[in-house]
Amino acid sequence: MQLSYAEETAAEQGITRDAYLADRAARIPMGQFTEIDDLTGLAQFLVSDSARLITGQAIAPDGGVMTSS
Repeated sequence: MQLSYAEETAAEQGITRDAYLADRAARIPMGQFTEIDDLTGLAQFLVSDSARLITGQAIAPDGGVMTSS
């Protein structure tokens, strides 16, 4: 069985997967990981006429990780 990155890294650090994920989430300014549902509104906006003037932009829906690094 293939371990996930979180499971493998947690095992290497001698901690549980949940502890590893909690530590990683604590490093995100908004305190949580991006979920699929967080992206749907952005995707709907970008394909709408309201976004017709948006070109060549890098939009990082990452809870503030890019602005804090």
